[in-house]
Order: sequence, then structure tokens, then C-alpha cells
Amino acid sequence: MGGRIAYAVGYTGLCVASTRFGAEVMLDLLDGKSSKPTQTDFVKQKPLPFPPEPFRFMGIQTTRWVAQP
Repeated sequence: MGGRIAYAVGYTGLCVASTRFGAEVMLDLLDGKSSKPTQTDFVKQKPLPFPPEPFRFMGIQTTRWVAQP
């Protein structure tokens, strides 16, 4: 892609197939290629942040506090 670097993040490690799918969609988007996955609402629309702030921060901090040895 013209020497550019692209990456996808946010995978939880539950499935290799999801990372492969994400990479294929990302490459199609970078190449400007229209494919079945790139035409889905899942890809075309930005997701709403969930949970919304400040609840996300509080949840993360609570999890860190509980997980401390």
C-alpha cells in the first residue's frame, strides 16, 4: 500500500478467524475495493462507545482494584 503501515486493534483473542476477517476488510478498505464485507453497516458505521465514559473508566479501575494481589 505505497509503503504505508496499517494495523487493526481491539481483538480479545477469542478467535483467529476474526483477526483474519478484520485484516481482509482493512486491506479492501485501503485498496478502495468494494467487497461484501465492506458494504455492511458493521464496517461502514462507527460504533457507539460502550460503555460510555465515565462508566468505562470506573469499570476498568474497579477491575484493576479487584485483580490486585
